[in-house]
Amino acid sequence: MPQPRPTDLRELDERMLRFLEPTLTRAGIHARLDDGSAATAWCDPLMVEQVLLNLLKNAVEAMPRGGEVTLRPSLEDGRAIVDVLDSGPGLPPEMRQQLF
Repeated sequence: MPQPRPTDLRELDERMLRFLEPTLTRAGIHARLDDGSAATAWCDPLMVEQVLLNLLKNAVEAMPRGGEVTLRPSLEDGRAIVDVLDSGPGLPPEMRQQLF
């Protein structure tokens, strides 16, 4: 059952990058937290952590020879957002159609 509460997404992003730092370093991936705006979301932080963990693990798998990943928290039209950007190849067009 979700347990939403005010959550600082920048702090949550920092925590996830620290947690995954050994994995990212072994994979040759430079990770950073962008200077995006402060963003507080009404959410279940454990659920957001799980989503970020999955996205970051996918980035590691997609960049076996290293690369870059950036987390960027922001506010847009009253919504808190975390962009996860990486230098991996991305999904092939046929997989994108199946994804959503």
